[in-house]
Amino acid sequence: NEDAMRVVAVIPAKGHSVGVPGKNKKPMLGKPLFLWSVEQALAVGLQTYVSSDDPEILHLAERAGAIALTRPSNLCLDSTSTEAVVKDAVSQMIAEPHIIVLLQPTNPCRRMKDIKECLAMIPKYDSILSVVPSHRFLWMNSKSLNYDYNKRPSRQNLSPQYMENGCIYVSKYNGYDNRLWGEIGLYVQDYWSSFEIDSLNDWDTVEFALKKMKCQLT
Repeated sequence: NEDAMRVVAVIPAKGHSVGVPGKNKKPMLGKPLFLWSVEQALAVGLQTYVSSDDPEILHLAERAGAIALTRPSNLCLDSTSTEAVVKDAVSQMIAEPHIIVLLQPTNPCRRMKDIKECLAMIPKYDSILSVVPSHRFLWMNSKSLNYDYNKRPSRQNLSPQYMENGCIYVSKYNGYDNRLWGEIGLYVQDYWSSFEIDSLNDWDTVEFALKKMKCQLT
């Protein structure tokens, strides 16, 4: 029974970042970046956990209606895996979840319906990731990866390929050594969801994308 399942959202939002200093709490269109993800998860009705080492982020998370989890400093390194952060978050929960929805603050261009539709796929799959269609010709060094350059096809005739966009990961909980496992499903999002923030240039692009999507975020 899906209603009896304990479904939680986990949002990793440490205080420090390299590309954009303090990006998780930097205002994006009037609110801290990480709150876009928090508000989307809460709007879907998910019990929402925010993992951070930053007191201000933890305070803002609680004020928004999420559950704040203090992350230990040894899990705030640039080399720390997201899986390790999620496992730590689960260890602080009162009960183990059945399903985890991982929402990364640096990929806020998602709609609430995207989260709902990913969750609707769970009976069929063990884990789901969001993707965007790609019609690019790809090369590595001097070798073409996804087409024969001697018989150059039109882009429309390329075999369907998809790029992982980092927006949504949904997994049946099995210890969370890997966010993707078992039977994996792809949830296709649109072009605007493909942008994420690693640099100040990315910040401007995501801001533009959110403005374009604003009337359709529900």
